[in-house]
Amino acid sequence: MKQHSTTENYAPDPRQDSEAFLASSAPLWVLILATIALGICLYILSLKNFAFYHSLLQTFFIVISFTIFSIGWNTRKFTRHNALLVLAVSYVVIGSFGILYFTSTPAMNIFPDISYNTSSQLWLAGRYLEAIAFIASAAVLHRQNVLIPPWPLLGLVTAFGLLTLLTIWPYNIFPNCYIEGHGITPFMIVSNLIIAMLFGLSILLFWRQRDSLGLSVLKRLTAALVFSILAEMVAALYPEAGGLSNFISHFFKFISVVLLYRALIFSTLRFPYATLFHNLHQAKKRLDLELVQKRKIEQNLRIANRELDAFARTISHDLRTPLTPIIGLPELLIEQKKDELDENTKKSLRDIREQGLRITRFLEDMLSFARAGRLVEGVAPEKLPTTVQQVLEDLGSRLAFAEIEVKRHDLPDVSLPGTAMFQIFSNLINNAIKYAGKEGSPIEIGGKLDGQYVEIFVSDHGPGIPVDKRKRIFDVFYRGDNYDDTAGSGVGLATVLKIAKHLEGDAWVEETKGGGSTFKVKLHLPEAERQQKLDFSAAATD
Repeated sequence: MKQHSTTENYAPDPRQDSEAFLASSAPLWVLILATIALGICLYILSLKNFAFYHSLLQTFFIVISFTIFSIGWNTRKFTRHNALLVLAVSYVVIGSFGILYFTSTPAMNIFPDISYNTSSQLWLAGRYLEAIAFIASAAVLHRQNVLIPPWPLLGLVTAFGLLTLLTIWPYNIFPNCYIEGHGITPFMIVSNLIIAMLFGLSILLFWRQRDSLGLSVLKRLTAALVFSILAEMVAALYPEAGGLSNFISHFFKFISVVLLYRALIFSTLRFPYATLFHNLHQAKKRLDLELVQKRKIEQNLRIANRELDAFARTISHDLRTPLTPIIGLPELLIEQKKDELDENTKKSLRDIREQGLRITRFLEDMLSFARAGRLVEGVAPEKLPTTVQQVLEDLGSRLAFAEIEVKRHDLPDVSLPGTAMFQIFSNLINNAIKYAGKEGSPIEIGGKLDGQYVEIFVSDHGPGIPVDKRKRIFDVFYRGDNYDDTAGSGVGLATVLKIAKHLEGDAWVEETKGGGSTFKVKLHLPEAERQQKLDFSAAATD
């Protein structure tokens, strides 16, 4: 039997789990039979007492409206669903219009002075608000990254509801919907058709954003809107005050509210997989795609770095071979033909040799720059004072020749990659020897601990570096205007900065007190050194 053993490519859609739960709640045929049986019972009730039937359905609608608001409002922080929030906030106003309509009907006899026209206006205004709420909900369905501020939204919807109410009472601007002796007005009939079109537009908008909804939610929401459309169509095409058409219109609205409850409450909150986990699943897919792209970029960078390293080593090797005779032959000619050569020729040969040595140093600096990352990875650690001592011994002849004194301040007794630190101190001290200033000016070396970092410095008392050049001095091949006559490749400081970046640090230059330049390097301490420092601090406290 063929088995699918690879789990890494298997990404189950969380909506499938919610579909299974929802499907197991009750078979579809049971729901259809229950709806038909309920419809028959309610129709018999409407024949016996239409006012009671009407009051029962209207009470149910009001309860559901405030239930939608209560659950949607109180769960807004963890569902983070803008479409549900818009509907929830809207239904508190729609439910309020339902209460006003219910209490203003002459059959209730709560407000005897209110006519059928006023109650019909309140009914129609509530239906308009409901249709607009669905369109607004569908319009913000795709905006799930940032939650709409709930309190301003509640204030906006409430203000819109109050303005609508003012057009009915007390200003009486809202068009008439019912005229005594004539019945429902043409405005009421046309409005029912317009509301049906608005519900149809809502279905289209929800369908266009179907990827943002679970399938079960979309089905129930669409069914709810279809029954709302049917309710409005029946009310528009058969505008009689009572009878079968009125019963069907109210019953279709009842079914619509039940389906809406199931779509927004049952599906979204009782089994939140279809919405919450679907959004998480979509976010995971986007993150996985970004991760794959990031890995590809990192892989390309590693390949480019290896190619650059290989290129630098190849160039260094291939150029060193012809440089050997360029450096050696002039010295040999001077030694063997010193009596036959004039001074100008000897000077020219020495210049050739010096230029060859300069190119050799440049190649070595370039190779060090290319290998800066490798000086950090997998290199044995070494104490900073030990590394500085090795660098000073290596540069001892240069220091003696330049008659430069080295002042060593305290250095933290921490371990960092030995080769990398040797390169940093070597480049900085070499740089200080070149620009130490007047004869006998000292070079100062020191450092300190700064939280999870170690900061080292090398100071000289040379001409210094202008403020506007202090950042550029770390660029590859950049050399200051005052140092054109000083030997150097312009790569040393760039190598220092590159190594510092690999060690999660930085490098910069400041002015030395009294004149000159102080180069500082700040490096992140390795985990072992940070732990040792914490242990030492804890022991000192005890």
